[in-house]
Amino acid sequence: YIYPYTILADLIIKKIHIDVEVTGAKDVVINNSIGPLDPNNTFQPFGPIPAAGSYFITGNFEAARKQVNKFNVNIEWGGLPLDKTGFKGYYKSYEPYFDNYVFKVKTSFLKGGKWTPENDDNAHHINLFKDASLKDMSVSKNIKIEPDLENLFKPLDKDIKKSDFTYDIWAESGFFRFTLSDPSYAFGHNLYPALLAEVLTENAKRKLRKPLPVPNTPYTPVINRITIDYTASTTLNMDKKDLKKPKRYSSK
Repeated sequence: YIYPYTILADLIIKKIHIDVEVTGAKDVVINNSIGPLDPNNTFQPFGPIPAAGSYFITGNFEAARKQVNKFNVNIEWGGLPLDKTGFKGYYKSYEPYFDNYVFKVKTSFLKGGKWTPENDDNAHHINLFKDASLKDMSVSKNIKIEPDLENLFKPLDKDIKKSDFTYDIWAESGFFRFTLSDPSYAFGHNLYPALLAEVLTENAKRKLRKPLPVPNTPYTPVINRITIDYTASTTLNMDKKDLKKPKRYSSK
């Protein structure tokens, strides 16, 4: 009899290529400019008064240890405006233009203790929100954000333990940063006080005329749930010196 092992017994494995795909991972580390955040509870990724330049940082230990090819952040937003025309209708009393696609973040990842890309001109800008559907202009509660890694992601040092995987000034790699870049007036928190005062002053003068609508308070982004997806790959070069020739067994 001829067994498959008999045919393969003298073959030497030189390389092993491994591909990994993970979806919906919940074990993430979250930080913003204020400090660490708890991903198990709702949180404000850009803080209570978001402005252009506000950011949040996230990472996953298992992904950080691998050569990541693709990394997605899945966000479920909370407290979204219920207006059927989304942010356009919610901010209709504001002079600057708002809609579901005006809010953007620029993405970067930590490599060698520095955020890459360093030049804003090379940054990848991504929408924070989108329409619920082609026929529904309300804001979708779910969005997927995918940074552009450009094949430059560098895995963590193998000696780093999970308990040490935290973001601080000594962090070297494994984290992604999402910085609010557009619009320059962000969610309108700096516009609201003056606008409200202007409307209230004008309405006080309108004794017999219809009052102007009071502007809605600016939306402060809240994340109800955050997970990540990633793909990674690696190639193992098998050292012949470390390989022992397999022992043959008789087929009798």
